[in-house]
Amino acid sequence: MRRTMIAIAVGALSAGMASGALAQDNNEEQRFIEADANGDGYLSQQEAEDGLDMDQERFDQADTNDDDRLTLQEYLSAVNQEQGGQQQSSQQQAGQDEGTTVTVDEQAADIEVEQEPPTVTIEQHSPDVTITQPEPEVHVEQAEPDVEIQEAEPNVTVEEQGEAEVQVESGGEVDVEMQHEEEQQQDQQQQTQTTTEQESSLMSMQASELEGMMVVTNQDEEMGEIDRIARHTQDGQLYGIVSTGGFLGFGAEELAIPLEALEVQGGQLVSQQERSEEQLRSAAEEYREEDFEEVEGDQRLSEARGGSS
Repeated sequence: MRRTMIAIAVGALSAGMASGALAQDNNEEQRFIEADANGDGYLSQQEAEDGLDMDQERFDQADTNDDDRLTLQEYLSAVNQEQGGQQQSSQQQAGQDEGTTVTVDEQAADIEVEQEPPTVTIEQHSPDVTITQPEPEVHVEQAEPDVEIQEAEPNVTVEEQGEAEVQVESGGEVDVEMQHEEEQQQDQQQQTQTTTEQESSLMSMQASELEGMMVVTNQDEEMGEIDRIARHTQDGQLYGIVSTGGFLGFGAEELAIPLEALEVQGGQLVSQQERSEEQLRSAAEEYREEDFEEVEGDQRLSEARGGSS
């Protein structure tokens, strides 16, 4: 009878302890939340010591996954284990007093903790992007011009002034003077002298004085400006290098025009022969750098031409 009363008392004690354990869990959960100083849902060793008076040994026993922090589940499990050990010790002590051993198996409480997801804000600086773009490689292919030159037959008119004057002297020799032949010789000499003077005037100039001069035909057709003066490595003749055609510096063609075919008139270099722009362009030589050497700007053309011999 006495044993029956003890069993009933133990059962009542267990039921009371179970209901008390649930209340105790709620209380311990509130203590856990209050001890969580930074509100991250975990207890560090320092937070457990400050808020729950838990020493290092109890903390290490409760930290089952050894991550140096306690979850609510780990903390409640440790508390339940401590309380279960205390209850078992009391029951064993009561059974020893009556000669009866009482063992109480109690399941751990199923605790669910609902926690709002953390709000994470990531601030990222704008990327510093530098784009390096290589210079464009431009190839311009220009077809050779189809040039046809049609030259008209020269219109030549020969005028003879007067009849030949024949003088017969007593010496027996006939002195025949052809006035028209003398006039032709005088015209040729005058043209030769004019050409020589013009060439001398051009050759006395420095190369830099010709740079930028416009090359025109005797019909006032502009061909292009002199870019520089060059000497041909084969014949030693001087040429004016002119850039023609192209667009914005691309696809331009460089032509070498002999200076001996030009004369200075009014700040321009005018073709001495009656040629159109196309004819003058066709008569010019294509500029190839390996066939020419550039004349210094301060050098006189007469010296530049003389230096080639």
